[in-house]
Amino acid sequence: MVGDSSVFDRLKIVFFSLNNYFYSLLSVISSVILARNLSVNEFGVYSYALLLSNFIFISMQYGLDKSLVRDFVQKKNTSALLGSSLLLWLLLGLLHIFIAISWLVLSDNSDLLFSSVLILFSGLFQGLSPRSWFDASSKQFVHSIIVVWDRIIFLSGICLIFYVLNNNFNIIKEISLLLFLSRFFSLLLEWSIILFRYRVKVSFDKHYSKYLLSANFWLWVASLGNLMITHLSQTVLESAKGKNVFAYYSLAFQMILVFRLFQNQFLRLFSAKISSITKNRRLRENIFSQVIRYGIIVFVTSLFFIIPAYYFIDDVIFVLIGMHYERSVFLFRVLLIWVLFYGVALIVNQFLIGLRLQKEYFKITLAFGVVSLVLTYFLVRMYGDLGAAVALIVAHLGSVLTQIVVIKRNLMLR
Repeated sequence: MVGDSSVFDRLKIVFFSLNNYFYSLLSVISSVILARNLSVNEFGVYSYALLLSNFIFISMQYGLDKSLVRDFVQKKNTSALLGSSLLLWLLLGLLHIFIAISWLVLSDNSDLLFSSVLILFSGLFQGLSPRSWFDASSKQFVHSIIVVWDRIIFLSGICLIFYVLNNNFNIIKEISLLLFLSRFFSLLLEWSIILFRYRVKVSFDKHYSKYLLSANFWLWVASLGNLMITHLSQTVLESAKGKNVFAYYSLAFQMILVFRLFQNQFLRLFSAKISSITKNRRLRENIFSQVIRYGIIVFVTSLFFIIPAYYFIDDVIFVLIGMHYERSVFLFRVLLIWVLFYGVALIVNQFLIGLRLQKEYFKITLAFGVVSLVLTYFLVRMYGDLGAAVALIVAHLGSVLTQIVVIKRNLMLR
């Protein structure tokens, strides 16, 4: 029976990985179809709204995307944690949407405002997802099926719009509504499975609400530092160079997202294990060796996908989208350097959080977030979109190396 269980667990991991590859493939195909059928300016407008949506999704998490698996594993009170985190996400998400809409109106980015609002709400739905519960309960496979169906629905919808209905009137609005609906139904399905299939109770608890607010504050500020590096720098590019230049950079960034999704899903397989490892700080040497071990695994695994992508990306973009996106090919290859250590960064982040070094994490990411914005401001004006890519690489690499040093020194002092 034990052998059967082990085989079943391995099969789940295999299917989980295949699901993630399929999800990544669907995401790339969606971006390709949109870039091929929209004008460069329209794609820039859509991508800018999507950028703000991702900002909302990440910021409204309040750092819980990094700590909630640990809390589920170490604290066990699932109902209170789920209910309190859900309320926090909802309140923060609505506040972020209000701020984002105000930004669009006041910064002269109100092109297709209704469509942008729909895309912003899709970010809210992503942020309300209880995926941390699936990870902590070793049910990542179930959740991966849901997100794959989300992509299938969205991809099928845009194919219907472009190739069957062939309707060019209000096309951005139709795509935005499609994204809104697909994310909304995915969210309903996730919570329905938790509440009715696994019969998990959700309750609000003041004690746990206060705990989440205090324990995750530094993680939230740290996530803002990361957003400065990856997202706010792109708004600097859009503001300085316009929607068309931003569209070229955004296409490259969205195609890079395939590798980031793979690395994020890879981390989900290790999150619960890392939480268990860091729980026993007496094994200091073992903890740091595990940081190196997991980091090498992700780095080497990423190489298997990055090397072929470097050589074949021009064929993909030129054949499937067009020669007018030639600039995106160059930017994609530059951003592959960033992807190489992005996966390592995720592992290092998780160990920092497991060791409850939130304040150190906050200081490092905020410092390099500021560095990123300053670098982006000057480099974009000198080198355009290449400057934005270089600023991203320098700031993030500096942040990761500093975090590794902090973990090592902290373990030596204890």
